[in-house]
Amino acid sequence: LGPRILAYFIDLILIICYIIFINWIMREAVFNDQWLEIGVYSLLFLPSFIYHVFFEVIMNGQTPGKWITGIRVVQMDGQAASFYNYFTRWLIGIFEITLTFGFLALITAIINKKGQRIGDIAANTVLINIKPKLGLDQTIFKEIKDEYVIRFPEVSKLTDRDINIVNDNLKIALKSDNYNILEALTRKLE
Repeated sequence: LGPRILAYFIDLILIICYIIFINWIMREAVFNDQWLEIGVYSLLFLPSFIYHVFFEVIMNGQTPGKWITGIRVVQMDGQAASFYNYFTRWLIGIFEITLTFGFLALITAIINKKGQRIGDIAANTVLINIKPKLGLDQTIFKEIKDEYVIRFPEVSKLTDRDINIVNDNLKIALKSDNYNILEALTRKLE
């Protein structure tokens, strides 16, 4: 929920900035016809109204807020969502988010096991986190210096699984100062 709410507020700030910008540009405009004025303002404010569906379509399931927070809308099976999916989410979002100030969407996302709001359920979509959760330091791959010389070429006989087991046990032993684990690990490696 955290990234989703943050993305919503980032998008809301962008929409408000756009509306303020349009009002600033149009403050000097004088219209002789009331219908022309309504038409021009409607046309200029249309992007703020269709903001979410527009950006989700052109940015492959993301708005600028979702892009910043690293989340994306996809179908429940993991495939890219279609225009129909985005449009359905947006249409229901008008009621679910805008008219209820997000309360209904928040309650639904909390109750739903998959974190879906009503628009997601109707569109068969879900928000996924696209930021990698693992850093390079959390894998078996380690940065080594160019001048590093391999002292034990037999290490090539170990599988990735073996190296992960050694790495995990080494971290546990060093963290808990357990020299018995270190000795057992050394004997196994020898």
